[in-house]
Amino acid sequence: MGSRSVTTNHVCGAALGFLAFSVSLIVGTMVDNPFITVVLRALGALVVFYILGLVLVAIGHKAVGENFQSEMEAAREAAELAAAAREAAEAELEEIKKEAEIPEVGINGTVTADQQVAEENQNAATVR
Repeated sequence: MGSRSVTTNHVCGAALGFLAFSVSLIVGTMVDNPFITVVLRALGALVVFYILGLVLVAIGHKAVGENFQSEMEAAREAAELAAAAREAAEAELEEIKKEAEIPEVGINGTVTADQQVAEENQNAATVR
């Protein structure tokens, strides 16, 4: 734990302890208990609730940390799946491009790409 989380633990524990101390003082004076009894019970409540606050904050930090780790793992898995899908799509696109290539050789008697496109346009015009 870093110094920041220790400070957070102590602040939350102190706040909960102070709340218990205040409530104990107010309730003890309202029911007319002796001063020593009220103060001793208030100090006892302060210590108990300070410790309770420390424990609750530690549990909260652990729960948030575990949740954060599981979310990060899920995000990493999603990124890996997206990268794999992207690679597969790129490979498939390259395969489609290779299948659709039109030869551009015209010297040895084969049809050039421009001639093939012109023939396809003529065939499309005669079909209509």
